[in-house]
Amino acid sequence: MTAIAAEAWPSAELDGVRRLRVLAAALPGVQLEERALDHGFESVWAVVRDIERNVPRFDREVTDVRILGRTGAHLDVMTRTRAGLRVRFDVELHPGFMWMAASHRRYVVGMGAVALDEHRTLLAHLEGVPRRSGALLARPLARHVTADLDGVERLLREEAG
Repeated sequence: MTAIAAEAWPSAELDGVRRLRVLAAALPGVQLEERALDHGFESVWAVVRDIERNVPRFDREVTDVRILGRTGAHLDVMTRTRAGLRVRFDVELHPGFMWMAASHRRYVVGMGAVALDEHRTLLAHLEGVPRRSGALLARPLARHVTADLDGVERLLREEAG
């Protein structure tokens, strides 16, 4: 038997939005929403990637985010919710893509962005409990994801205005 060289296999690069679409299709119990924003990619991604400052400003359920450690694109993050719950996340943060997984993968959060043109960006946001029982939370999660995107859009208007 002859081995096939690795370079003979097809490969594909997915932007952050497409990566989230694949994850949403593969993970039960998560909600994904996409929104075209009238802001350039750099402005949108600057708001998203500044998680310590901006997540508590656009996510009404989060009161505090602290980066505990950073190794390249990997961050160790502690969050605090309005209910006082502390949740630790493993975070991968790359230009146009962020994936946050809570300890034991009980909760996941993702954001992805891709430029539509110079002045518009498609932003995608995913959250949920990645198991079948997470589907019970579909309606509240959908409202939460929409509210987060509303919050990002509000921050962008404030920073532009």
